[in-house]
Amino acid sequence: MFFILSGYLITSILLRDCKRMSFGKMLGSFYLRRAERILPAYILFLSIAYPFVRTEWHHTWGYYICFLQNVPLALGLVNSSPLTPLWSLAIEQHFYLFWPILIFFLPHRWLVPSMLFLLVGTPVLRSVCTPLFDHSAYIYALTPFRLDAMAAGSLGALILPSCRPSLGIRSAQMAMIVGTIGYAVLAIHHPWFRRTANSASFNGLAYSLNILILGGLFVWVSLSRNSWATRILSTPILCWIGRISYSFYLFHVLVLILLQRYMTRGPAAICGLSITLAISSLSWSLMEKRILALGASYRRSRIGLTSA
Repeated sequence: MFFILSGYLITSILLRDCKRMSFGKMLGSFYLRRAERILPAYILFLSIAYPFVRTEWHHTWGYYICFLQNVPLALGLVNSSPLTPLWSLAIEQHFYLFWPILIFFLPHRWLVPSMLFLLVGTPVLRSVCTPLFDHSAYIYALTPFRLDAMAAGSLGALILPSCRPSLGIRSAQMAMIVGTIGYAVLAIHHPWFRRTANSASFNGLAYSLNILILGGLFVWVSLSRNSWATRILSTPILCWIGRISYSFYLFHVLVLILLQRYMTRGPAAICGLSITLAISSLSWSLMEKRILALGASYRRSRIGLTSA
């Protein structure tokens, strides 16, 4: 879901910007806004986490400086570590490197076929490459094998604005049903349908079934203006959690690992939720929101100077 949402949001921003900016300005604006959003909380997290990951950090620091955080997970260097969740942030950053260029220079009529190609080609690549690796973390964590989820979100940004809501909702619900039934049948009846089995069949099918289920849910909620799901997701508490979710994502494993030194898993989860929400709220209110506001103010002043 993280990849689907990211693909959708980033593609929506790029489609808007490429209509009103030159390539250089679009690229500069895009990367500046990504830096404002990602780097402050990321640097804060690494600074706080360092005392607890000092041994791992000495062997892997270069990956985290260069946004290759998925490589240590694939190599088995950060199992059960506060640094583990950062693998998905790396894939997002790698997507940012080539997708703005394609959005700007590729003819619009080729964007949808390109995303469909990734949706079909990535599962094939996972299956074909499975025998090359002795465990599943490579397929799970390395960027070329996870681009289909980003492509699914990007495809949504390309087609949902012109999609008839009723048709889109029915298609999304059907995708969810097919994906759920397929996943359940395979998981129940076939022992090889496990990520740890590192089978070509699982690597080819499971991630795509996840995309059908979660992508269908995303499309359904996006196109349902007044549904029960929309009303629930629009409640103030969930909107706030969404706003602070980036810091929550960064800190939650660190908090859980520290708490589990002193309490069992259940109480640690309950306390960890409260503590991580508090940390994330403070990070957003005291730092992230202010940096984003400063960046937006700077860009508005630049636009004013250019117009003058």
